[in-house]
Amino acid sequence: MVHAAATLPRIVARFDRPVPDAVVEWRFDELERAGLDALDALGLALDPAFDIAALRSLVARGCEPALAVSIVR
Repeated sequence: MVHAAATLPRIVARFDRPVPDAVVEWRFDELERAGLDALDALGLALDPAFDIAALRSLVARGCEPALAVSIVR
């Protein structure tokens, strides 16, 4: 039996704005796929200076996502 407390709701970010925000949505999705939680992913997705490729590279080599964020910043 699974307790309700063990099942947390998933945060879903929806972006209903013009095309430039499609980039923010893509960045958000990439950051979530890299292992960041939704709130951290959203904050970094909104920062155009944050290098997602560098983060993905570090995570792919075994770096924990939170540490990778600290390194890339």
